[in-house]
Amino acid sequence: MSVYGDIQTQVQQSIGNRHDSDTNTIILTSFNHVQKMLARSGDFPELEVVATPTLVSGTSDYTASTLGLERFRPPHIYRWTLLASGEYRPIERYTANAWEEKVVPMLTTSPTGKPTIFTYYAKTFSLYPTPDSAYPTRIRYKQYPAPATTNDSVIQYDDADEVLWMLTTAYTFASIEDFESSKNWFMLAKPVMQEMGLSLMDVPNFKSSTSISNNEGGPSGEWWKDPFVKESP
Repeated sequence: MSVYGDIQTQVQQSIGNRHDSDTNTIILTSFNHVQKMLARSGDFPELEVVATPTLVSGTSDYTASTLGLERFRPPHIYRWTLLASGEYRPIERYTANAWEEKVVPMLTTSPTGKPTIFTYYAKTFSLYPTPDSAYPTRIRYKQYPAPATTNDSVIQYDDADEVLWMLTTAYTFASIEDFESSKNWFMLAKPVMQEMGLSLMDVPNFKSSTSISNNEGGPSGEWWKDPFVKESP
């Protein structure tokens, strides 16, 4: 498996072999943004997870955290299954509107039992009826990848180094408003993503708010025209 340091090295080379701490911070931030964006662009089996939370008797509302859904990516739950007394029963999912129309009117009687229905709304999972026991369950869901924090952070994607490198480079250039270079890297990444069966929005139409990467008055190629340089070398 690849680690973040592999991608960082490639991006550093792509932006002119910059290794200063400020640039490395930009690269790390860009990489973690790209990881989340990539997760939303397609289906990755390596981001499919199984959790086995136990319901609390008398409790009908849960958060992703209380259910142990690490880095849960709303609203992606494939299946929530009740496992009790040898019984394997899917808990049916209702939309928020269906819940309001069909379930809420019945809540006045405060029914309890084995949950048969759930909904997800306002970052809360609600069950009906309210569990009358500590039932074991099984949840298959999608998660966001773990954010990189060090060069040794393992990348969860099995085979996406190329597109991670290209998109991180694009976002790194965009962060310092070198939008022409950023667009070029997005264009390089787009066919690679298409080949992987991933969706990518059109290349962003960046608009510069400053001229940070196009300072006038200095000779071409001098250090003060480089947007990554913070001070005189």
